[in-house]
Amino acid sequence: MSLKFFALLPLLPFAIGSAHAATIIDFDFSGVDGSSSHTKSSFEITTTDTIDPNLTLVEGINVKNDSVLNFTVSGGAATNDLNLSNWGGGSPGNLTNAINGNRYFSFFIQAASGYQLNLNGATLSTTLRRNGSAAPQDYAFTAVVAPANDNDLSASDQIGSAGNYTNTSTHTYSVTFSGSQWDGITDEVEVRLYGYTATTGNTHFSDLVIDNGSVTLIPEPTSTLLLGLGGVLTLLRRKR
Repeated sequence: MSLKFFALLPLLPFAIGSAHAATIIDFDFSGVDGSSSHTKSSFEITTTDTIDPNLTLVEGINVKNDSVLNFTVSGGAATNDLNLSNWGGGSPGNLTNAINGNRYFSFFIQAASGYQLNLNGATLSTTLRRNGSAAPQDYAFTAVVAPANDNDLSASDQIGSAGNYTNTSTHTYSVTFSGSQWDGITDEVEVRLYGYTATTGNTHFSDLVIDNGSVTLIPEPTSTLLLGLGGVLTLLRRKR
């Protein structure tokens, strides 16, 4: 075996199953009908500006509680954004009550067969605008791997929150996945956004994005062996 081969072995970790962190999904709300009411059974946003070719959108953005699927806005219909009316209404200002009241919208993603989803260090963000003083003031992202049912989630699954939005300016709310448990995922991942501390107001969302994540090939056992061998050979070369 040539010395050139041994020289290349340390580079194998970057050649096998590697991918640059990038935007793996970006929902497009343009053209969303803002002039009528919808029901959970017939409403789902599946259009995206960006989606990784090896990532499957198992279920697009949808809403658990039909009562928040009211897109009619006082003074005219909203277009090109997701506008949820009565969202967070009746939920006192804490995440647990919002979870119990199903005041969220969600989507499901999964890596394609033979691939894994890596979210550790990825950012999850949305741009929102409160339409009036009765709109939710507090928001929280939660996520769970391989959810068993609608109730398979608690406040402990919270990724991050933002609160005290008391004005009607546009805000970008961003949280970060943190921890090795968010890497190497092959099961479905459900992401939810909750709103609470509200009465009857509505919130406009113009995007929903996961940045700095990746979808990579699952390493073959032989590849894993070569990666280990490359590390051993690197140590041996350094000892010379």
